[in-house]
Amino acid sequence: PNSLQRLTQFLLSGAASGGSSLARLRNFGIVAHIDAGKTTTTERILNAAGAIQAVGSVDRGDTVTDYLTQERQRGITIVSAAVAFKWKGHQLTLIDTPGHVDFAFEVERALCALDGVAVVLDATRGVQAQTVSVVRRARRLGLPALVFLNKLDLLPPARQLPAVRACLRAVATQLGLAPALINRPPASGGLDRLLPLLVDSQDAATADSELADDRRRLLEAVVETDDDLADKFLSDSLGGSISMATDVLPALARATRRLSLTPTLCGSAKLGAGIPELLDAVLQFLPPPEAPAEARQKQRLEALAFKTIKDPGRGPLTFFRIFSGRLQPKSSLFVRSGSGAQAAANSPHRCARVYRPFADEFTELPDGAGPGQIAAVSFGQLAGSAAGAVVTGDVVSDRPAGLADDPGTDADVAADAAGRRRRLPLLRPPDPVVFASVEAESPAWAKPLDEALTGLALEDPGLRLRTDEETGQTVLCGLGELHLQVAGQRLREQLGPNAFRLGPVTVSYRERLVAMATIDSYTLRTESHGAPVEVTVSLELLPRLPADEADSAAEANSETEVVFVNSEAQNWGQLPPQALRA
Repeated sequence: PNSLQRLTQFLLSGAASGGSSLARLRNFGIVAHIDAGKTTTTERILNAAGAIQAVGSVDRGDTVTDYLTQERQRGITIVSAAVAFKWKGHQLTLIDTPGHVDFAFEVERALCALDGVAVVLDATRGVQAQTVSVVRRARRLGLPALVFLNKLDLLPPARQLPAVRACLRAVATQLGLAPALINRPPASGGLDRLLPLLVDSQDAATADSELADDRRRLLEAVVETDDDLADKFLSDSLGGSISMATDVLPALARATRRLSLTPTLCGSAKLGAGIPELLDAVLQFLPPPEAPAEARQKQRLEALAFKTIKDPGRGPLTFFRIFSGRLQPKSSLFVRSGSGAQAAANSPHRCARVYRPFADEFTELPDGAGPGQIAAVSFGQLAGSAAGAVVTGDVVSDRPAGLADDPGTDADVAADAAGRRRRLPLLRPPDPVVFASVEAESPAWAKPLDEALTGLALEDPGLRLRTDEETGQTVLCGLGELHLQVAGQRLREQLGPNAFRLGPVTVSYRERLVAMATIDSYTLRTESHGAPVEVTVSLELLPRLPADEADSAAEANSETEVVFVNSEAQNWGQLPPQALRA
């Protein structure tokens, strides 16, 4: 307890990271499958940190981060929302992300601005489909993770600990993570007294017979990832003098940031159980921001635009994650766009104001925002205007041609001092899969509809606009049926119910083989130069592997290409060449 207090104060003070201002920043996201409790967890976090006085409810439609009308009516998160708050002397920025698959690109954009994630699991359901997807994306970006086993209050006390153990197995087998359990309910159940494992002694009144085994498993898992701790473990009667608080906790932090282990906590967002422990884990285990070394030395501005919204009072606001330098009001920004169009022009963009976000509320920062921070910037113009606009995926600098990497690459990658890899991706939305025509009800509505569609596509790059060549209609393209339904409803909220017509949704799909199919024998009988010819062919059709599953470049060709392999080619030498080609 005393040693744990001292270590926690040391870690949270920033002394372990040199006492720099970056050491006191954390940017993390809440990610999960839909209905796992992300937004409720966010509400409880904000309440525990003192950022809000009353805890909102998804059912009541009064949560902080679900502020859109559609979100409150449907009870789901549709757009990511950033909230900045303080916890134990640190500045935290949390991004609450959607859980529905139709809004997966919204999640991917948010991940590019983060240094770590908290994966929320519904402990009554375990790992679900979208959980796998978001964890895979986070891993590709090198983001360390925590796991929070939520909704344990829905289980009878006797089933809580077995559910925790089942979730740990699922995290390992289905997510490919190495969970390190750091607190849990007692064997008898109950969330009012969660048992910590990273302590050297336990109150006998709350300990149970399995607690020592859990602490031993945690110790062994951390020892396997840390050579220094392993030497100490082997040299003193298998860890007899190792302190969970002063030895294991820092080693677990290092292993988490190397993506070797994933600290796992238990609780209930509805009851607030485990929320303070989750916030402490964010400070202890998730890394602070770190600027790429080259940019840090030159002190140039390098920031990624990952989101744009249209604020009713301030106009378009673009959200940036700042990796180095300082983003200041009334400064000029130079853009390297994902499409390359603005990079060629290399024209400056005037940054008007800089804000700190709290969902749909914003606090102006007269001195701007520095490295590691997430900030919103007003430029005052929409994309498509004469001056253009900074859009999602743009990387901005305060100097012309400020980014020296090859513009043809997919990402700027730099290794920081801690060995992590920071990616500045050129964000490209996935190809749309559903389509619906949209038409103004009258010529008077044509221009307002066009402006509303342009603004909606600016906010949500997953939406595309195109013109049907045959009908001349404007077609709204999206990533799922719910995606288009939400877009249509947001247009109606802006223009009114009778301004336009949205046609039926059509789906783009491609058929492909999923298993081998065999044609045992096909015989062709014909004549060649007056002589009868008979050819018998056996055919096997095999599915092509997707590019990310292929073992070789030959297997990773375009899915539209058909590859012919003659398994009996040595016996075909007697056939004329034209017959073989046929």
